[in-house]
Amino acid sequence: MNFLEKLGKVLLKNIAYTIVLIVALICFFYFSRDLIAGLFTVISALIIYMCVENLYHAYQNMPSGGAKKSTAKKTAKKK
Repeated sequence: MNFLEKLGKVLLKNIAYTIVLIVALICFFYFSRDLIAGLFTVISALIIYMCVENLYHAYQNMPSGGAKKSTAKKTAKKK
């Protein structure tokens, strides 16, 4: 399982965080140009951080399909 497939599965599995992340990013970029709207910028940045952190942990916990365990063969001892 490559990076993009795994990331896509994580984003789809956690669709609520993904949608909130997109909305928070839009709010962050829209409100970051005004001093009065600095509060919205801080709140959006905090929400972005929380969403990315939760998505990162979900990504880390997703099993990768490419790795297979190898079993060691037992060898008979020679006398």
